Amino acid sequence: MMGITGESFCNAAHSSFYLIKRHTRSYLITHDLSTVVTIFSKLAIASLCSFFGYLLLTMVNYFSDQLFSPTFPTFIMFLTSLVIASIFMDVLGNTNDSVLMCYLIGKELNQ
Repeated sequence: MMGITGESFCNAAHSSFYLIKRHTRSYLITHDLSTVVTIFSKLAIASLCSFFGYLLLTMVNYFSDQLFSPTFPTFIMFLTSLVIASIFMDVLGNTNDSVLMCYLIGKELNQ
């Protein structure tokens, strides 16, 4: 809100709180939908990376000869890709929140 309106931090926080309060239904629907999509995206990215890592570990002779079981390396791949996906999806979530605030400001200004 500070970057959009140019207000100081406290004034922008006050304005954004009451803007969300005035448009509670649209904010909650959009924000909750964005949260659900973000969670499923994180899990899908981590699962796909783990699946391809598992295929790599089991199909390539160099790795399959060196490993006793691909379970632990696959689990480590899942955790690592989940952390990286979380970082990227959190940036996307912040972008969604900013666009949503811009939409609410524009909706209120054009009424």
